[in-house]
Amino acid sequence: MNTFDRRLPARRVAVVSGAVAALLVVGFLLMAWGPWSGGPEGGSGEGEESAGEQETSPQRAGVIAVTGERQRALGIRTAEVRTGVVSQVFDAPGQIVPDEARHAYITPRAPGVVRSVSVQIGQQVEEGQLLAQVDSQEVADARLHLIDALQQLEIARARLNWQQTIYENALDMIEALERDTPPEEIQEAFADRPVGETRERLMQAYAQLYLSGYEEDLYENLKDRDAVAPARYRVEQAEFEKDQAIFRGLMDRMAYEVTLDYTLARQRLREARTAVKVELETLRVLNASPDEILRRFESGELTRDTPEGTAEATLRQAAEAATDPSREVEQLRREQGETPVSTYDIRAPFSGTVLERGRIVPGVVIDGQEQLFTMADLHEVWVEAHVHEGDFFLLQQAEGGTIAFTTAAYPGRVFEGRVLYTGDLVDEKSRTIRMIAQADNPDRLLKPGMFVEIRVRAEDPQELPLAPSSAILTEGDERLVFVQTGPERFERRAIRTGRRDEQEDVVAVLEGLDEGDRVVVHGAFELKAEMIAEGESRTSVLGREGGEAGPGAPTGPDRGGRTDDGGGPGAGD
Repeated sequence: MNTFDRRLPARRVAVVSGAVAALLVVGFLLMAWGPWSGGPEGGSGEGEESAGEQETSPQRAGVIAVTGERQRALGIRTAEVRTGVVSQVFDAPGQIVPDEARHAYITPRAPGVVRSVSVQIGQQVEEGQLLAQVDSQEVADARLHLIDALQQLEIARARLNWQQTIYENALDMIEALERDTPPEEIQEAFADRPVGETRERLMQAYAQLYLSGYEEDLYENLKDRDAVAPARYRVEQAEFEKDQAIFRGLMDRMAYEVTLDYTLARQRLREARTAVKVELETLRVLNASPDEILRRFESGELTRDTPEGTAEATLRQAAEAATDPSREVEQLRREQGETPVSTYDIRAPFSGTVLERGRIVPGVVIDGQEQLFTMADLHEVWVEAHVHEGDFFLLQQAEGGTIAFTTAAYPGRVFEGRVLYTGDLVDEKSRTIRMIAQADNPDRLLKPGMFVEIRVRAEDPQELPLAPSSAILTEGDERLVFVQTGPERFERRAIRTGRRDEQEDVVAVLEGLDEGDRVVVHGAFELKAEMIAEGESRTSVLGREGGEAGPGAPTGPDRGGRTDDGGGPGAGD
């Protein structure tokens, strides 16, 4: 037998031995893996207990235990999650403009001639300060109409007072007449009480009725004594009844007339008051003050007569005025020199600065549309910005918030303002929205027209848990944090985040964290590496317990002291 034939049985023995060894290894692995696999045969007894331990182990639940010494070595620091609002920041170009509520283009309300100018460009003025005076025929007409309306009001008030007195006294007289009071008693009772023409008409009719009644009584007595014919008595009786009817009708008529006159007087007073209000409103529209006219009217200068003294002196003054009218002319000249009714004032509507002055000097004719002055209060200014479409969603949250802005005129200085308006219209060309903020300007450093760069903080109104940005780790599309659940225990937790506040360097957490949780803000990467290392170590231990060849495990002859052909040392011998 050659060498090949002699080695064949030995090679077969080696193959068989290798197969047996492989079966033994597989059996050993099945025995070792059984308690961990949770398979059908390991689903009861000790196998179930081992599976339960695996599920609740720190590594399987994302929890890691780290001693205090190890925490110090890793540099782990934590911070508490607080609740608050997230502010986002966006930038936009802008410029300084005057506050529209404190910015005015002053024009004359009525055409006329400039009488005087009292201010210069750049001058600081107070509210109500005189800027200029203008003489206007329109204002003169309005003031003269006011004087006439005031005089008519005075007449209407006097007429009402008179008619009210007549009305009350006439009704009292009619009531006394209805009681059949003797005429002499009525005359005595109303001797000093004005009744108007009611007295004459009623007393005349009442006297006639009184006389007719006396004659009717006389003829009735004569008839009873057969001294007169019955026909004569009936004539006197008819006369009495006629006079009685006339008197009753006259009383009704007089009561109606005095009531109507009183009502008309009241109506005329209301009309006179309305006329005065109309003229006052006309002067208000013309920005012309009626104060001087009202003062002179209340003092009586416009209503009382100038002659004073006795009746003889009055007649003498009238005669002198007729022969020498210079006195009346002098009086008119004095009144005209006091305050011309044609002059009206142009005054500052608020305290501020005269920014521009038109070409006006005394004697210049102006119309009602010419711009005389431009003034503004620059102690507060507006910051007008133009926000691009990409930041529109932040505008609603920015309203009422604060802004910071800078300008090239003052390098390194930051100004602040408060957002007033966030715009509702998009500019068709620039595709921007106008935003307005108000800024204090006590030193008047900010000038209208100055360009600025603004930064706006937009706050989310909803309060959410806020976690420091340094605590959040990214793993694919997932956001993670490590939460300290005990002195030496940390939990790996997935969270869902919202917006980020760049200034505060925090992130809103929508899910996964609550207020008061402590998250790792320094050493989170080291803690993650520590957890990964422990997981790999655990996997390696499980592999070695199951007979798997881990890194550095002996292979080949070291495992069984055999070669591939199954022979040991000296097998070839």
